[in-house]
Amino acid sequence: MKKILFIFILLMLFMLPSCSKHKEQSFIKLSSSKYKQFTPNQKLHYLDSLSTLSHSLPNDSLTRSALLHLSSEYYFLNRSQQSYDLSKNAFQLAKKVKDSSVMAKSLYYMGDSYEITHKDSAYFYYQEAEKLYRLLDDTKMTGRMLFNKAYVLFYEGNYLESEIQVAKALQLLKNSDDQEMLFTCYNLLASNFERMEEYDEGLYYYLMAQKNLSNLKKYDSKKNNFDVSLSVNIANIYEKQHQFLKAKKELELVITPDLKNKWPNEYATVIGNLGYVLMKLGDFKKSKTLLLESLSISEKSGIASTKIYKLSNLGEYFAVVGDTAKSIYYLKQSLQLAEQFKQSDNSKLALELLSKIDFKNSLKYNKRYIALSDSLAKVQRKSRNKYARIAYETSTVEENNKVLTERNLYLLLGILLLSFVLVIWFWYARQKEFNYRQKLQDAELELFELMQSYQTDLTVAKEKEQNRIAKELHDTIMNRLYGIRLQLGLHNSSDKKESKEKIDCYIDELQILEKDIRAVVHDLHTDEIATQFDYLFLLSKCIKEIQEVGLTNCNFESDPMIDWGAISSLVKITIYRIVQEAMSNMHKYANASQCYVQLYKETPSKLILRITDNGSGFDSTSLYQGIGLKNMKERATQARAEFVIASVLQQGTTIKCSFTV
Repeated sequence: MKKILFIFILLMLFMLPSCSKHKEQSFIKLSSSKYKQFTPNQKLHYLDSLSTLSHSLPNDSLTRSALLHLSSEYYFLNRSQQSYDLSKNAFQLAKKVKDSSVMAKSLYYMGDSYEITHKDSAYFYYQEAEKLYRLLDDTKMTGRMLFNKAYVLFYEGNYLESEIQVAKALQLLKNSDDQEMLFTCYNLLASNFERMEEYDEGLYYYLMAQKNLSNLKKYDSKKNNFDVSLSVNIANIYEKQHQFLKAKKELELVITPDLKNKWPNEYATVIGNLGYVLMKLGDFKKSKTLLLESLSISEKSGIASTKIYKLSNLGEYFAVVGDTAKSIYYLKQSLQLAEQFKQSDNSKLALELLSKIDFKNSLKYNKRYIALSDSLAKVQRKSRNKYARIAYETSTVEENNKVLTERNLYLLLGILLLSFVLVIWFWYARQKEFNYRQKLQDAELELFELMQSYQTDLTVAKEKEQNRIAKELHDTIMNRLYGIRLQLGLHNSSDKKESKEKIDCYIDELQILEKDIRAVVHDLHTDEIATQFDYLFLLSKCIKEIQEVGLTNCNFESDPMIDWGAISSLVKITIYRIVQEAMSNMHKYANASQCYVQLYKETPSKLILRITDNGSGFDSTSLYQGIGLKNMKERATQARAEFVIASVLQQGTTIKCSFTV
């Protein structure tokens, strides 16, 4: 109950408009009069205590909303890190429960936290928030994120890309009732044209912004802010066109008694610009007073980034009046801050002025100025697409449902066509895989039949050899053994000397017979009979058969490290048929005396078949190729192998086939 009460109090205390940020020149109004009377330090102390208590709250919509309100308060007190931490916490809690709305808002606030110090990070978070708002179909907030991205790009000097982003924002917001947002978009678009020295375009969009001021009557308390910012921007264009009297008149119109008291930062901007214009008009005394007052107010505000151009103006002022030391002092400060906050244009301005004033270091500053200009040019060259502005300006006269319907129809047709192509491709891939598997199965069957045929031939050969040995044992050895046995029986009972001599002769005969029996036994263990049938035996048999019918001496070598059991039947039958065809062609046409068949591993996954002969060769570049050569290539293709043949007339032929195993 205490936690719920705490959240309720927190929400009542911070009735903050969720989208009010300093870029739009609007300010938070708190509902609590007591809180408004706190000093900044008191507010921070109070917010710190609330932030500590928030860690113990449950993950519900009230907690997430309270965290974002706290984050916003820290933001307006220039405590960016605390604001970022609370926004990140809210994002993580929202992500757990898939609360896309709070996730998008958290990313938005996280981007604001980094907007001054880390513009690249700010751009990233704005972009992520934009994606979520698009998914939520929140056109208004999507446009706001596009504006925020354009704002970051503008202050990094990327005016072309900033122009594109703000034009996209206007496309989404052109029918919006958020006149304040439209004003800021027109203002930023005009500022981009001003920086790109397209002053007429810039003035046109400043006038478009001015039209929106009449629709902002319900924001009476803020209207002066918009008047001030617009007058300052218009005066800037007059300055750059060297119409200093017009610029002076425009700035003096907005200097009112309330401006200094209610909006000191805006007042500092106006008098700083007026001081610069007076310097150009030659009123140095009043110019110096205004420039120093402007810088003093900015220093008191604690926002360092607002001091950059004011320091630069003072540096230029002292250069004009001849006080070089002070001029260099202020310009160096301006350069340091501009580089710290990555404000490229202000950095260029400070470097340009220093190169002209600080003669001792002129070359150094000039080199840095050129390097910075080149780097900015490279960034801007990446953003050459100016069609975003054209798309915005033409979209106001092309708003009809027919165009949108036609576009969606084309998109639908494109998706259907792409889907059809993907289905066809998938079917083709499946069919190709099926055909490959079928070929693999056929190869296994072919290899099995081939091995079965050779097994039959081997069995017949063994039977013939066994019959021959049996016949030899019966007809020769058995008869001889029977004759010796009879003779030994006759002479064994006799004591005559002649009988003993004959017995010795028959013993010798038995020894000869023993050798004959050993020879028969040896024949029973010949390689042809005892060899266990395998693939290499089959391949060597094929090569041997070709060699026996011709005059070619064939040499067959196979790497003993090849594991033939792990190689597919398709690869094995392909090797066999290519060897068979190549040897047959060599026998018929090559008249070779030597042939080498080699099988080896080039890499662990690459098996190489190489067949080389020293025959008559042929013209391998000829368009006409025989059936045998085509068959070899087709078989290699089916096995997904690379087939290469090289032949030179009267020098021989080399066939190389690379298999992936």
